[in-house]
Amino acid sequence: MADEQIIARLMAQVRDLESRLRVLEDMIPSLKGGGIDSRVLLRGGMIGLVDGVTAPGALAGYAMIYVDTSGGDLKVVFSDGFVRTIGLDS
Repeated sequence: MADEQIIARLMAQVRDLESRLRVLEDMIPSLKGGGIDSRVLLRGGMIGLVDGVTAPGALAGYAMIYVDTSGGDLKVVFSDGFVRTIGLDS
């Protein structure tokens, strides 16, 4: 493989990673400035979520995990809008 092809592939991978990082920054504002977002807690390899939020909309390419405000169940909404309860609060 020619050097130009290798460089082109690496640049494409860098652009893809930058795009993914922008999505994460939008999803978790605490990553932007290094501060702590009041809705997400990252501590000791664990993620803490606010207990009770309105169901998020679908986000293309991502599954969003949240604690539902109606009932406190742990749910996931997939990129196609399908919602699955993955844990019950009872």
